[in-house]
Amino acid sequence: MARGPEYRQPRAQQNRRRRNSPARLRTGRRDVTRVAQWWASGKSSGYLTGMPAPIPLPELTFKATKAGGPGGQHVNTSSTRVELWWNPVASPSLTERERALLLSVLGHRLDGEGWLRLVSAATRSQLKNREAVTKRFQRLIAEALVPPKPRRKTRPPRSAAENRLKAKKRRSATKAKRRAPPRDD
Repeated sequence: MARGPEYRQPRAQQNRRRRNSPARLRTGRRDVTRVAQWWASGKSSGYLTGMPAPIPLPELTFKATKAGGPGGQHVNTSSTRVELWWNPVASPSLTERERALLLSVLGHRLDGEGWLRLVSAATRSQLKNREAVTKRFQRLIAEALVPPKPRRKTRPPRSAAENRLKAKKRRSATKAKRRAPPRDD
């Protein structure tokens, strides 16, 4: 059987070759990912700005995976879902005060190793999902770094104490009516 230039391998062999490529064989959730070099090379200054603490892009890790849900062949073959990973515990760009504030506000969103994970699969475009997750990250960090307002000490007004006592007396009278009458022996 002669194979000329017009010969094409069957689709199954093409997929097998693609599936076993070195890029696919790397494992681990952070090994497969690349830092967004396309972003740092001309799109911006290499920092995420617009936040109280500018964060260098090399601290962020982006991972593109296949999105779920409806969409047919496009969703089954394209890695459009984008995950953003950032470790505020190990970030050298934060001051101790900022780190403490972030951990108090976002502590429940961190995994066991201290990584913050944000996901976007809103659009069919990986680039738009990457921009969406980056904007969400910026907004989240900016809101978390706003210091809480100091609490002003206030005393409860006298009327509040009086109302509380009146309510207690009403409740007591209601319960007293439910009791059995005293027996005459």
